[in-house]
Parts: sequence; C-alpha cells; structure tokens
Amino acid sequence: MSSSKLGFGMMRLPQRSPEATDIDFDQVSQMVDRFLEAGFTYFDTSWAYHNGASETAVKRCLVSRHPRDRFVLASKLPTFAITREEEAEEIFAQQLERCGVDYFDYYLLHNVNWMRCRQIIRDAHLFEHMQQWKEQGKIRHIAFSFHDTADVLDQILTEHPEVEAVQIALNYFDWDARYIQARRCYETIRAHGRQVIVMEPVKRYAGKGPGGGRGADAGPAAGGLHRVLGPSVRRRAGWGAGGAVRHVHPGAGGGQHRHIPKILAHKRERAGDPAPDRRPLPAERPCGHGGFYSL
Repeated sequence: MSSSKLGFGMMRLPQRSPEATDIDFDQVSQMVDRFLEAGFTYFDTSWAYHNGASETAVKRCLVSRHPRDRFVLASKLPTFAITREEEAEEIFAQQLERCGVDYFDYYLLHNVNWMRCRQIIRDAHLFEHMQQWKEQGKIRHIAFSFHDTADVLDQILTEHPEVEAVQIALNYFDWDARYIQARRCYETIRAHGRQVIVMEPVKRYAGKGPGGGRGADAGPAAGGLHRVLGPSVRRRAGWGAGGAVRHVHPGAGGGQHRHIPKILAHKRERAGDPAPDRRPLPAERPCGHGGFYSL
C-alpha cells in the first residue's frame, strides 16, 4: 500500500509509571485510532524502544485492532545489541511475534556507522540476512538508520545496492554539523536514488527553557533562536516537548515524487546505545573525517 505524508513513531509512548515497559495502552490505542482516521498510515517502532514493550504496543494497539492492509509498519534490528550472527535470526523472529505480523513493510538496521559496518554488520552478515528475509516475504523494503559522515554513507550505499531507504537526522541546525552532515548525507542518498527517511527535522534546544526541559543539543545558534522566538513559538516549534517529525522522500529513480512521512511522537534513537565514540576511526578507513553522532 502507499503511505500517507505523516507517520507515527512509537519510541516514547505515554506511560502509567516511570517504568519504561508500563505503557498506557488505552491512550496509545486512542492515538493510533485518531492517526488512522486522519488518513495516515506509517508506524515506526524498534526492538529497543521501551525495552521491547513498544513492539508489544504495536500488536496490542494497532495490529490486533486494525486490518493489516490499513497501515505501513517499520521496525529496526539492534546492531548495538548483537554479538553473534545467530542472534540476528532470533531477534527478527521475536520482533515479528511481538508485533503480531508476518512481515515488516520497512526493516532497518538500527544506528549504522563505519565501525559497526566493519565489525558486527559485516561479521554477522546482517545485510545478507535482510536480503533472505525479503526473499521470504518477511520484509518489503531494506533500510538502515545512519549516524556518521557522508563519505561513509556513500561507501555503504555503493557496497549495498539492495538498500532502498536511509534514515538520517535532517534539520537547519544539523545542516552542516560536523558529526551529522545533514545536507551532505541527504544529497548522497538522493544521488544513489534511495528513499530518505528524515528524523529530527525540528531540532530542540539543549539549554533549559522556561519550563526547565532539555532537548537535543542544537548548539549556541539554537540558544539564540530560542531566546528570540519567545515561548509561544518555542512551544509550536517543539522545544521542551516530546515530539519530533520524520518523513520519507523517495529516491531519484522513483518517478513522480511521493512523500512517505514519519512523525515520531518520541524523539531520539538512543535506545540503549552506548555514548558516541569521538575517537578517530581505524586507519583502514579510506574515507575522510570519522566521528559519529549517536541520537
């Protein structure tokens, strides 16, 4: 099915208590119903979100209550949690069962960067597993979320023509950021003719706002804008709120452009991933500058 312009992310769902797995399923069900009634179809989850309970919420609030052909579902394989190749099959089977589906419309390697590509992704043959799952009808589209520089992205896409979409952070503050390189990454994906899945198009200010909340580190420029805009505009822009916007743009070879959206009500992709390693990458790397930015 074709997707609508907005999508629903299930990373930070309403909870009944501070425990991450204690999701307010009744409220999430109401949100899902309203989202579908508005004509939207794209839902995003991950093995790691809410310590696995996000995928349970997908089954309980979406899959068990609506026909499968009414929505597009994306989930992610946790590259940061896999240590042996056998775990990939185990986790993938667990995800299908937890979500209560026979297939994912989009399936992403979660949080890809140069070091993971040259270590666990290569050693555990994760791209090869995804191709097999697609051949078996368990995946419709192969993708990955990316946190590194544009030269690394170009090399990965060159080596893996089977990839159909890439998820990147894309917003004004990250446009030319050293570790994110939003503009260059976007241009690289489009040059390869792949779909672009955008996360964090609304960047949140890291400093304390009037309500004391903190968001993603947008740097001093965001701080100045935060002060200039005033509280009403800040609220509309998402500072101090829990929401983020994502959407998908088709590759250049896709004919007429159509937008597959992703509004994530929950902001970032930390998902238990370790802190970013700011050290230089291994000398074997033929590309340019190497740190990565982990959302």
